[in-house]
Amino acid sequence: MILPYFNANRYDLLMSEIDFSMFGVNPTVWLESFTFPALTEILYLCYFIYFPMPFIILIWLYKKNMLVELESTIFAFFVCYYGAYVMYFFIPVMGPRFFLADIQTIELNGLLFSSAIKNLILALEPNKLDAFPSLHAAIVMVTMLAANKYNKKIFNILLPLAIAIIFSLTYLRYHYVIDIIAGLAWAVFSWFLAKKIFNYIGQTLSPHFGK
Repeated sequence: MILPYFNANRYDLLMSEIDFSMFGVNPTVWLESFTFPALTEILYLCYFIYFPMPFIILIWLYKKNMLVELESTIFAFFVCYYGAYVMYFFIPVMGPRFFLADIQTIELNGLLFSSAIKNLILALEPNKLDAFPSLHAAIVMVTMLAANKYNKKIFNILLPLAIAIIFSLTYLRYHYVIDIIAGLAWAVFSWFLAKKIFNYIGQTLSPHFGK
């Protein structure tokens, strides 16, 4: 992974200071008072469900033969993903699970699947400097923006899950709150940016799926 060699700076101290200035505490440390195994288990499952979550609205668009809308939404996801990847090079942040590990006093233990999920994520994550902005927050937001636009029923079904995923990001110590705020803001910006680019390109090029 070239990111650590591209930028030697680390911005965890800045992010933790921003969180502390907003709340008067380190949120991940403060949340220790509310941890218990069942909640930890549920939130690890929610955190993991994030990965297939976007496919719910994408599959629905495909089944409804809304192919232009499908391609436009896929494009929005790509803009969101790759824009965040670029930001990782310039604002490398490890996240509180590493930076604040010395002041966390309670281990996050779940019940059945939490340890396996934690280890799988750790093994599949070659880049440990990908906390700012939070792509979990960003992709959840893009998914919800698409659902809100195309299918309010799917939006209402996914809303509790989306809220749980956002909460899990700090509870599970993957992100500072400022990471989440930045991720949500980036998602909204990238959603509208992608639509503008897609519509502009569509003036001269036909969508892959046809009209």
